Amino acid sequence: MLAPDNYEYKFIVDDRWITDPENKLTIDDGSWNKNSLLTIEPNYTFILKDYPDAKSVVLSGSFNNWNEKAYQMQRLNGEWIFHLNLSPGKYKYKFIVDGVLINDPANSLWEENEYGTGNSVLWFNPLSPK
Repeated sequence: MLAPDNYEYKFIVDDRWITDPENKLTIDDGSWNKNSLLTIEPNYTFILKDYPDAKSVVLSGSFNNWNEKAYQMQRLNGEWIFHLNLSPGKYKYKFIVDGVLINDPANSLWEENEYGTGNSVLWFNPLSPK
């Protein structure tokens, strides 16, 4: 039994490591290695609207060490979504739309960063009303 969290995994088939062919959700570890991702009891969903024609949207932030390849968002009904299980706390993040870093247009909370572009901020408390 797995506790609520985000898990990366692979299968070994004929002495080869492979991602789960039944799971389209994968994570790039930054070294061109992909792992399948399984989120048990997701408690937060990142949503990016107004980019229905984007080819690729990636979620990058303090929750994944700012990996710019790891969390490939999925397009659903014209929106881009990504479900995670987060612990309570403060998270900084950005979306990468077709290679361009942007702040979350639906989130007015942000703070300055060392590049002068700012980061979106999420104060997450799963017990507070949404």
